[in-house]
Amino acid sequence: MGDARVTYSVIFQGDHGTAAASSTTKRYGPGQRARYLKHILDSQSKILATDSNTQVWLWKRYLKMAARAGGLESYQTLRQAARLTAGRKRLLAAYWAVWRVLAQFAQRQALTSALSNTGPAARAIPRACATRAPKTYGPISPEGQHKPSRL
Repeated sequence: MGDARVTYSVIFQGDHGTAAASSTTKRYGPGQRARYLKHILDSQSKILATDSNTQVWLWKRYLKMAARAGGLESYQTLRQAARLTAGRKRLLAAYWAVWRVLAQFAQRQALTSALSNTGPAARAIPRACATRAPKTYGPISPEGQHKPSRL
């Protein structure tokens, strides 16, 4: 075999004791991770054809990351995949569709949260600091005492 270089590999070079070294997810977005998985599916297709469990697992990871990144390219790639049976393609297409809906919902929730100012920063107020007025069923007197109401 010749000296083939893979340009899509993710190899961390640096201090492995840092937070950045502990999580690939925090360093790379879903689009880039989808491209890495697609490269593995393309470059190792002959080997993956002999192990259907690994092949399906890689397809699931690829479709999930691509669905989170947006677009229809991964779905079109799945439809054109020659080494998958029709039944597997249907199941994987359903898997992609579920992740696409979940990704859209998450994006919509993040946007709504940012616009309404009820995001993580607003929810970070400790409950101990929050004060709530007691429930009353009648008007409050000027002295701050609750007047009983007749129900």
